[in-house]
Amino acid sequence: MDPAREIDEVVRVGLHRDPSLTLVDALVYCTIARFDPTLYVQLANMSGLNERTARKSIRRLESAGWLRVEDASPRTRDSRVRFVLSAPHQVQAAMAKIIRRRRSTAPRVGEYLMFVWLDLLVVSLAYQNNARPRFLANPPTGYAMEVDRLYFDEKVAFEFQGRQHFEETDLHQSRDKFLAQQTRDLTKQALCERAGVALVEITEEDLTYQGMVRKAGSHLRLRRIDRDGEVVRILTQLCGEYVAAGTRALRAR
Repeated sequence: MDPAREIDEVVRVGLHRDPSLTLVDALVYCTIARFDPTLYVQLANMSGLNERTARKSIRRLESAGWLRVEDASPRTRDSRVRFVLSAPHQVQAAMAKIIRRRRSTAPRVGEYLMFVWLDLLVVSLAYQNNARPRFLANPPTGYAMEVDRLYFDEKVAFEFQGRQHFEETDLHQSRDKFLAQQTRDLTKQALCERAGVALVEITEEDLTYQGMVRKAGSHLRLRRIDRDGEVVRILTQLCGEYVAAGTRALRAR
């Protein structure tokens, strides 16, 4: 089970075990997470409920600490409210524990942290990690190159660009290896552009709530999440530790 599914399972179990909630409330929460509605009538239609029932569920979810409701800004005819997803402390603590544990075994930490931010923020589920689409066939070899994550329907790809993409590091066996890396990066950018795919490059400086909202939100629909909860706190801490470790390694060279 990948981290996103493991975290989703914690949320689903938490919803069903909360004695103050009903199955309808769990349905409403999952509908918000999946579609990010901005009107009560929209939420009701997506959930297959009448608006009065949907509003009652929202009040129960809000009272139990699963979300909060804010006025949309700007407030328009098609966007009146924002449902900010959260979870009670014990559920967020369990989610944060998974994020920390998975980080300790991730083969590429920067990429992993980017994935977690995207899982939390991006509404779309139509994606594949480590995708090798046909349009990324490397001209000299014919072999398909890889992007870290590809959102199919939105035609948006994400790449985490560690320092080895911009400067020579211990990961490069020679100057030629570094130049070959840069050539592949430029080729990948050109092929994505030709295919009409937006290639979003994420660096370690982008691994913050604000940074990921800025980069991902320019291309994809985002859900609102609790910025002050344990999940965002732990993820922000892990990102800070990752950046600090890279800085120490650079200074030690």
